[in-house]
Amino acid sequence: MKTGKNYILGLLITLTLALILCSMAIAITVQAAEQAVTIEQSDTVAQVQAKIQSAITATAGSGVVTVTGSKSGANATLTLDIPAGVTVVWGAEYSGGINDFRAMINTTGEGLFEVAAGGLVKNTGNYGKLRQSCDQIKVLGGMLLTTPLL
Repeated sequence: MKTGKNYILGLLITLTLALILCSMAIAITVQAAEQAVTIEQSDTVAQVQAKIQSAITATAGSGVVTVTGSKSGANATLTLDIPAGVTVVWGAEYSGGINDFRAMINTTGEGLFEVAAGGLVKNTGNYGKLRQSCDQIKVLGGMLLTTPLL
């Protein structure tokens, strides 16, 4: 009789551990699907790009990356590869002067770049433009501005 009770007890412990591990895996997956990035004035364009691209990679191809913070004086194109299934929600203020028909932000991939309320992308460069590619973009309360100095 002891053997039967030990078997059932062992089975219950095994099932309990399996359920705990499964719930932990689900929690980790949910965390990976939503990432937040804060850009700082002291960040270089390369650092901003690395922070955001790292968060995009962490979504494992499905999720949202929310970008907040502020950076002015950007002097190079910010390039982001946004795969299908990923949305970058831009709530940051990002401005600078990119000249000679270069883009302020260049996106590749089939993901979505969404400028949310409070978000701003502004290019003040001579003959500058905001975006280089024709991927998906949504403006939901934010602003995309270009004010070339001629």
